Amino acid sequence: MALVYENGRPYYYRNKRQNGTVVREYIASGHLAELAAEKDALKRAEQQAKRTAVAKEQTMFAAARTPLLDLTVEADLLMQAMLLDAGYHRQNRGPWRRKLK
Repeated sequence: MALVYENGRPYYYRNKRQNGTVVREYIASGHLAELAAEKDALKRAEQQAKRTAVAKEQTMFAAARTPLLDLTVEADLLMQAMLLDAGYHRQNRGPWRRKLK
């Protein structure tokens, strides 16, 4: 996207991909070109703000998720220790079975 000044007059173009090649598309000239450029700049800023908000939310989710994952690992280890103490075993990582006496 470019606002180009030729002979002192602004022209606004957008670059887009068409059949694998980049094509320069004429949008407007004069005052409309400047307005279109401002509109596209605002749209890009909004999109960047949304991307930043999503990234921040994902970071917060990952930070909140970490203690829960740690707790599940510790709970699993505790369960395994209790089952072993109660006389159960796992053969080839299968289901827990009671040892025969």
